[in-house]
Parts: sequence; structure tokens; C-alpha cells
Amino acid sequence: MAASATIRMMYPVEPFIDTVAAELNNLVSAARPEFEALDIDIQTNSPCGRDYTIWTGRFTKCWPGPTGFEQARVTINLDCMLPLKPTEINDVKLDCYVIAEIFQIGKSSRVRKDSRDSLLLVQLRSSGLQKILLERIEWGRNLLMTGDSSD
Repeated sequence: MAASATIRMMYPVEPFIDTVAAELNNLVSAARPEFEALDIDIQTNSPCGRDYTIWTGRFTKCWPGPTGFEQARVTINLDCMLPLKPTEINDVKLDCYVIAEIFQIGKSSRVRKDSRDSLLLVQLRSSGLQKILLERIEWGRNLLMTGDSSD
């Protein structure tokens, strides 16, 4: 029997994907007023192609850079991929990639730092999406504005 057929029989993929995507969209909807008040740009996507991606979110905060003619930006990418094996929804993992950079429009970043970690959906629920993402934005902002370019 083909692997995909086995997974489908043991693990109904489409309902699981829809449930996870709806949960993440609900968390973003609840956080949206605070993010918008803080001028944080929000972009989310639940691919309909049913590849391995369940949901993606991009959260971006910009402000003037330290020299005045530059911009500083922290971008957080949250990616939720289909688990390789059946799992409970609370154990769904999201990859979190944070990019902090200072740049002039049209030029390469003068300073660019990044951080990767993983979060569980249950963490986003219990700690709050706002708290988790705002902590990462603050990390990036502090790193950029203090001029600490060491790893």
C-alpha cells in the first residue's frame, strides 16, 4: 500500500489542516487590533494546494533606522507544516524565523541578524500570540538600536 494511502486512512489530512489553519487564523484575528495599533503589518496564508504547508504568517514592524536615512525592520515568519506523523492539534509545531535588519531602500542590509526556533500551537494559545511575537520584535529592535552586531 502506498505511503500516502496509509497516511490518509490513519490520518485524515484535510480536516486536520482546516482545523489547524482555522485555529491559527483565530489567534491572529484576536491579536489583530493590538498589532494594527502598533503598526505591525500582518500577512497570512492557508495554501489551498494542500502541499505540506498548512499555514504561514508574516508579521513586520518598521521604524526609522539609527542614522535617519535608513529603515529598521523586524520580520517574523511563522510556518506551520504538516506533521510527518499523526499528532494532537496541541502538539502541532510552528517554525519561527525572525529577521532583524537595518537597510536603505534598494540596498542590501547593513545589519542583518536572524533567529530560528520552534513553537507549539499550545504555546501560542497559552502565552498568547501577541506576547510571543512582541517579545521577538523587541529582541530585534534592541539588537538593532543598540548597535550590537555580534552573534
